[in-house]
Amino acid sequence: MIDNDDVSRITVIENNQDVINLVWPTYMMNTKCVMRYANAKTIPEQQMKLLGKIDRVWLDLWNTDDVSTVPERWEAIKKWSSVCDWVGVSAFKRKQVQWAI
Repeated sequence: MIDNDDVSRITVIENNQDVINLVWPTYMMNTKCVMRYANAKTIPEQQMKLLGKIDRVWLDLWNTDDVSTVPERWEAIKKWSSVCDWVGVSAFKRKQVQWAI
């Protein structure tokens, strides 16, 4: 995404400070990249709107792929769909059709 001229901004929302400390130094000099400390599952809608126009959201929030996370994933999709037309969700080991919206 960084090298794609059609991408003007990349915002990463991360709620683990260790991950931020590990990853951010690699991207902080790139003017396209912004990192926010927050939880994408619980971020208030007013803060989501402050992010500006969002074309795409990719949610990679779960460290397991068991069926118990499906309701939480759908809630996250609904939440982010309120500010974005395209929302993708990580799903390990699942067939693509199982997550079709």
